[in-house]
Amino acid sequence: MTGWEKRFEHFMSEDFFGAAEGDMITFTSTGIEVTGDNTAKITGDLSMNGVTKSVTLDTTLNQALEAHPMSGTPWIGLDATTTLLRSDFGVDKFAPYVSDEIDVKISIEAGQDE
Repeated sequence: MTGWEKRFEHFMSEDFFGAAEGDMITFTSTGIEVTGDNTAKITGDLSMNGVTKSVTLDTTLNQALEAHPMSGTPWIGLDATTTLLRSDFGVDKFAPYVSDEIDVKISIEAGQDE
């Protein structure tokens, strides 16, 4: 959400994402390169707007638990960042007047299936 309904509707229109309810952006990891005690580069295939591109996420492990206090299963928390060119995914309306570069910030908590 953008905090302004009309702007959100415009972003979801064919001018930008052309997204309908249920459309998804997916990321499938293809490799991990550990770069430090709590950092890694996670490479994978990002699919958006019918286009799939390889991207690298600069990732920081915030915490790893052997047993989450509620589920009792292994659990991790991490942050990841990358920069995308929206034109790579066919979302280039108004570029370069509206920046082609998009900074992506992801925060994830993940646990092992029970």
